Amino acid sequence: MEYQKKPLEGVKVLELAQFMVGPVACRILAEWGADVIKLERFAGDHQRVMGYLNNFPGEEEDNPAFDTVNLNKKFVGFNQRGPEANEILHKILAEADVFVTNYREPVLKKMGMDYETLHEKYPRLVYGQVTGYGNAGPDKDEPGYDTVAWGARGGTIGTMQQDGDAPINIVPSLGDFLTGMTLAGGIAGAIAGQSLHGQGDKVTVSLYGLGVYGMGWPIMGIEHNEKPVWPRNRRNVATPGINIYPTQDAWFLMSCPDWKDYYERIVTVLGKEELINYEPYADVNKMQEMGLVTEFIDLMDEILKEKPYAYWKEKFKAVEVPIEKCNHFEDIYEDKQAWEAGFLYKYTTGSGAEHTIANTPVQFDSIGLIPRHEPSGRVGRDTREVMKMFGYSEADIDRMVVDGTLMD
Repeated sequence: MEYQKKPLEGVKVLELAQFMVGPVACRILAEWGADVIKLERFAGDHQRVMGYLNNFPGEEEDNPAFDTVNLNKKFVGFNQRGPEANEILHKILAEADVFVTNYREPVLKKMGMDYETLHEKYPRLVYGQVTGYGNAGPDKDEPGYDTVAWGARGGTIGTMQQDGDAPINIVPSLGDFLTGMTLAGGIAGAIAGQSLHGQGDKVTVSLYGLGVYGMGWPIMGIEHNEKPVWPRNRRNVATPGINIYPTQDAWFLMSCPDWKDYYERIVTVLGKEELINYEPYADVNKMQEMGLVTEFIDLMDEILKEKPYAYWKEKFKAVEVPIEKCNHFEDIYEDKQAWEAGFLYKYTTGSGAEHTIANTPVQFDSIGLIPRHEPSGRVGRDTREVMKMFGYSEADIDRMVVDGTLMD
C-alpha cells in the first residue's frame, strides 16, 4: 500500500513548557506527524516526578506518567540562563513552524520570547500559549493549575455534585488533558492559516476559559431562571429522561432528551404498559406542571433495583433507549470496546517495561489505530542529535555542556 503522510509531517515544533497542558498539546502534534523538540531544564520537567500520585514508576527509562504527555519528542537539556542559550533558541526558532509555551507573560517578555517580539522576527511562526486565566483581566498573569483554574474557578467542581453534597474531588489533570487537546486543535488551525496565507498567528487557550466554555449552558440559564438549576439532586430534575438510576448492582445514566419520543418504550421495558396513554406522565410539560417528575423517578427506581444492570442494558438496547453504566475507571480498563477501538493500548518504555496508556482521541487513517510511540528518556537524551541538526559541531556541544548551557 502506498505510504500516506501524516497530517503534520514536516512541521517543526519547539516546546518550552512543562507539567501538562503545553506538553499534552505537543504530544498530540507529534502523534499527528510533527517533529517536536522539547527544551527541558537540567533538573527535569516537574512532570517527571508526578507519577507518585498514582504509584507509577518514575525512573529515567520507565516513567509512564511523564510519557502520557511526552511521547515522540526529542529531549534537550537546556539552561535558559546559559551564556549561549539565546543563540540556541533563535537558531531553532528560525527554522521552526510552531512555538509552544506555558510560561507566564511577564517571564516571556523578560526573555524576549513574547509573541510580539517573536512575530516581528519570525512572521510565519505559529505561537501557541497556555494561560491560567486568559489574555486580559486582572488575573491574566496569575499561575494556572487545572484543578484550581479549570476545575474550581471554572465551575466543574462546584456544579457537578448532587445538590446538597460537598463539591466533587476531581481527578487531577482532567482539565489539563482537555485544554491541551484544545490547544493542539487551535495550533493545527493556525498551521493551515500559515500554509494558506504565509503568516503565523498567536493561539492561546486558558484553563479557566475552557472551564467557562464547558459551563456555558448553566451560566446562560442564569438569565432565564429564578434560581440556579445546578447543582441538582437526581430526584429534582427537569425530566426523568436525562438522569441517573440505580439497578441491583450498578448505576446507569439514561439520556432521552425528547421524552415524548422515548416514553412508550421506557414504560414498556419497565413492564408498565398500562401507563402508555397516561398523559400526566407521557407529557413532560404536564408532569412538570403537576409536580410528578419525582414521583415517576421513584417509580423507575423501585422497578430498576429489582434486576442487575446487564439485564436492563439488554432490554433498553433492544428498543434503542440509550443508557450506559456509570463506569469507574477500573471498568474502563476491562472494557473490550476501549481496547479494540484503540482508546487504550500497551506500550513499552526504554527499560523494556510494558504499561497501559490512553490514546489521544483524534484518529487519522494516515496514522492508524495505534500511533507511533517512542518513549521518553533521561533529560538531555537527544541534546547532541538535535544540536547537530542546527549546525553545531561536537566541539561546540562540548563547550556548551562545560559552560552550563546544555546537558547531554
